[in-house]
Amino acid sequence: MPVAVEERPKTEEVVRVEGYVPTELQVRYHTTIDEYLYTLFSGGYGCGKSRAAIEEDIDLSMRYPGNLGLITRKYNEDLRDTVKADFYKWCPPQLIAETRDGGSTVVFINGSVIIFKGLYTKSKSQRTKLGSLNLGFFDVHEADELMQSDFEDLQGRLRRENIPMKRGYLNCNPPDTNHWLYKTFVNPTDKTLYGLVKGKTQDNTHLDPSYVENLRKSYARAPILCQKYIDGEFGFSAKGEPAFTGYKDGFHYVPLDYIPGRPVYRNWDFGWLHPGVVWFQIDNDRGVNVLSCDMGDRINFELYCPYIIHLTNKKFPTTQKFIDVCDIAGKQHKDTGKPSIEVMRDYGIKPFYHSQSRESGIQLMQRMLITLVDKHPQLRVNSKDGECKLIHDALSGGYCRDEEGNVVDDFYYENVMDPLRYGITHAFGVRSSGRSNIEIAQPDYSPSIGLPDEQRDRVRRQMRGEIKVGGYRQ
Repeated sequence: MPVAVEERPKTEEVVRVEGYVPTELQVRYHTTIDEYLYTLFSGGYGCGKSRAAIEEDIDLSMRYPGNLGLITRKYNEDLRDTVKADFYKWCPPQLIAETRDGGSTVVFINGSVIIFKGLYTKSKSQRTKLGSLNLGFFDVHEADELMQSDFEDLQGRLRRENIPMKRGYLNCNPPDTNHWLYKTFVNPTDKTLYGLVKGKTQDNTHLDPSYVENLRKSYARAPILCQKYIDGEFGFSAKGEPAFTGYKDGFHYVPLDYIPGRPVYRNWDFGWLHPGVVWFQIDNDRGVNVLSCDMGDRINFELYCPYIIHLTNKKFPTTQKFIDVCDIAGKQHKDTGKPSIEVMRDYGIKPFYHSQSRESGIQLMQRMLITLVDKHPQLRVNSKDGECKLIHDALSGGYCRDEEGNVVDDFYYENVMDPLRYGITHAFGVRSSGRSNIEIAQPDYSPSIGLPDEQRDRVRRQMRGEIKVGGYRQ
């Protein structure tokens, strides 16, 4: 038990709503809140996150008279139809003395108060005013929507006097491994303060078994979504429909080895938030073997460039020739320093760059995914040691399109997919016209590729120009 954190007094009974029968997962969550100042409950749909959090809200309010709690999520407008409605459904009315502000303030019979308030408003996209709240606890729903600075602001308000057990607890579906929640709770700098509870949908034994079965069927188009929304695994995030079809673990995502004597394409994407680099080789069958990738995090390119040179020498110590391809935007002057391409040249790197159509490059990559060369796909991704996990997740559905068919600028997966596209379009001669100067193997629509009939037909129609994707005719 971490000694730096106030423990729940042993002499006081836990206040639980009549009829609440916690699952083993929820019991573990309540126990973790006892032990840690901050707790993250990350899990799949329907695993009981919200109900367990509301039980804690009621318990801490009734246990400590005069307590003050905040139930929040990113947008104020989203609280009304979700968390607030659930709270009033589950909180016994006899515990409530009065409500104010249209139900946004709850006063308990012992003087404790809970405030429902989002951190931002959608109408003006600005911070709401929390005033000088001195909180005894805060409960954050859909915490993956928040920035780390939002969480730090809430931490600073956990200072209510005469409350022996102050707590902050958050819940969400699992974010990607680059998210601040993952870094804070999975790999915390202080393991005595931050507790983590992970759950699967099937951990909720109160659910009808058919719910999980039907949910898995609904994600058949992108099975990796099951890992996030059902199995509660970190490392994958999607915001729309997959940009690629037919990509399969075990067929495209396989162990690949470096080919001695052949050049390595080193492909760069710029930016301070998440610069990215992808390494691949082209084999004797004109197949693209993606060997490794890297994505930086809030780093100036003048520091990232020498790091990538060091990483390249470590990964490919015997390679004699590298072909560097980058974003043409690297020519632009920046307020933060010299153009990125000039930085590369300072280190002796002379990259290729071209004006490209993103949609044409994506369709070339799609074609490679469904094209067989020597009985394997023309585009394959290395599954060894997690070298290409980001690219695997992106091709599995993380890199996606919005409702209008346009590729989503997600500031994450695009930072490895863009450099992969730069390198492939350079190697196979595709420019802004979308034409290729190098022969590409003819697609083999054999069922062995693993595409369902409907998807194979859609890809054929896309490549014949019968379907528009993202506003472009293929």
